[in-house]
Amino acid sequence: MKKTSTFRVGLLIERSRAFGRELCEGVITFAQARSDWELHFLNAADLQKAGVRTSLDGFIARITTDA
Repeated sequence: MKKTSTFRVGLLIERSRAFGRELCEGVITFAQARSDWELHFLNAADLQKAGVRTSLDGFIARITTDA
């Protein structure tokens, strides 16, 4: 039997406004249709923690500032 790998995806999306919440809902809907996606909600401080960036396979982010 072929082993399927799980893709660990970090979400860095501001959820205090409607657009960010709707964006998250769309990503969650997509991920639920797939059995190989594992979502992790992050905030900017999480990116400073050791190993967070390398423990994930990719990121979906909505960046609204240069910082």
